[in-house]
Amino acid sequence: MKCKRDRKYVRGQICPVCETPVHSQGQSLNHLPHDSFICSKPWIHPHLKDRNISLDEGDYTLVSPKDFIAPIGSLQMNITDQFHNDASLTCTVQRPSGMENLTLTQVEEGENNVTLLTASISTWLVCNIDYEHIQQLWRILATYSDMPMRLERGLMLSMTPVMIYKYSQIKPEEGQDEIHTDIEAEIKASPAWLMQGEVNFQLDRTTTTFSTLHVKYRSLVNLRIENKVSQSRDRYSWTIINRDNQTKTEQSVLIGGVAELNCQTFGEPKPSVEWILSDNSKVRAPYSSEDHRIVITADGRLTLRGADTSDSGLYHCIATNYLDADVLSFRVTVLSADVEEGEVNGVRLSRPLGQSLVLDCGSTGSPEASVQWILPDHTVLDKSYGNRKLYSNGTLSIKELTSRDWGFYRCLSANHMGVDLLTSLVTVTGEWSGRVTRVDSEGSGAQALVEIDKGIQDAEDSTSKIPSSSPSDRTSQESRTITSDRPYPRLRSTSQVRGLGSSGGRKRGPASSRRIWNRE
Repeated sequence: MKCKRDRKYVRGQICPVCETPVHSQGQSLNHLPHDSFICSKPWIHPHLKDRNISLDEGDYTLVSPKDFIAPIGSLQMNITDQFHNDASLTCTVQRPSGMENLTLTQVEEGENNVTLLTASISTWLVCNIDYEHIQQLWRILATYSDMPMRLERGLMLSMTPVMIYKYSQIKPEEGQDEIHTDIEAEIKASPAWLMQGEVNFQLDRTTTTFSTLHVKYRSLVNLRIENKVSQSRDRYSWTIINRDNQTKTEQSVLIGGVAELNCQTFGEPKPSVEWILSDNSKVRAPYSSEDHRIVITADGRLTLRGADTSDSGLYHCIATNYLDADVLSFRVTVLSADVEEGEVNGVRLSRPLGQSLVLDCGSTGSPEASVQWILPDHTVLDKSYGNRKLYSNGTLSIKELTSRDWGFYRCLSANHMGVDLLTSLVTVTGEWSGRVTRVDSEGSGAQALVEIDKGIQDAEDSTSKIPSSSPSDRTSQESRTITSDRPYPRLRSTSQVRGLGSSGGRKRGPASSRRIWNRE
């Protein structure tokens, strides 16, 4: 990336700066170290939790827009080396990913105007291979993953029906640290300008699989282009998926709930929309699953109904017109509405009615993680709403606590790389009896009153202080919440518990370790 000259700025130029993550915000992209651009899953600060909770994150699969753009051509190569290894490759040629040192020269040849183009071009060859021939091929190419194989064009072996050239490996000059295995190759390619005087090939081990090789192609290309007068105005082909401050790429939903993923696309020509679902299946809009749980409209909006934990994972929206493409990834995390006390890995606090509550949920991750809170009433909170304030650093503040604010508070920190979970337990004292009903192991409903541990009462630490951020850092916009379709669990009164017979309720987990909180 280059800086733009502009006298309005102190140094006479404006340079691109980093927006996220926070620890690199405002720094020049040109001066950031390489590891600043490495993505990582979010981790909630270790001092806030006593242990990690494992969640089903689904399989992470990198989806690149270039995989959905039509190739510009193909290349076939028969290749041998000094060890008598012999292999063949048939590859599609992706659209050039980089162009350097571009020069254009216009000349007149009679009545025609001709443009001479010179540029250093790099692109990717995607080559499908079968398992039977991979060994010979690997013996030749594996040597050239750290440095390129440089080939020089020789004799033309065929002119019709297609041109075929013979290439030989360029011998390194004395003192050069290059590998030389006396490579010879016969190459035919379409378009023909791919067969330049010197070409470089380098294997990419990181993206190569047993069935597909990814090889980087690089060459100094010289092209002669005749400028023909066109009756219609040429149009630049483009595709983009809308992203703004309202785009929610991380969503939490309770089992049985609904998640909506909005993928608004634009382009010329108009792009089609495809989705890769969390199970890695690919579907094209419009679409409806057999059970009608997943519905995708023609404009790309995906709706997931009756969510289950198996639906957790990444959903990739792909917009392509085959000349250009764009990808937007969403992460959906499906959680159970029921929380057991043994799942608490954060703080346990007790607050009187009417007092304020502050819960911290700071995290690190790249890109910067989004934070959502699942409240005791099953509301999924991603922005401030009413007396509930959500700060940019993930801290949740609730003013004037009521009895409905008692329960489990779950903070979910997520980005496309993964998720992390913090679960805290808050009790509200006042009109509450301060007692719990322990259900016996037979599930008969017999009541045993146990006093609440007073040690958790009035426990203040640094994690429960409101962050010292300016008002401008706080989010004032009210939230659109996603809630479960199932009814909220009701608080049982003492009489209701006593009235249940041995078959009057559904067993769930080891009954001896369950607690049902009562209000009298």
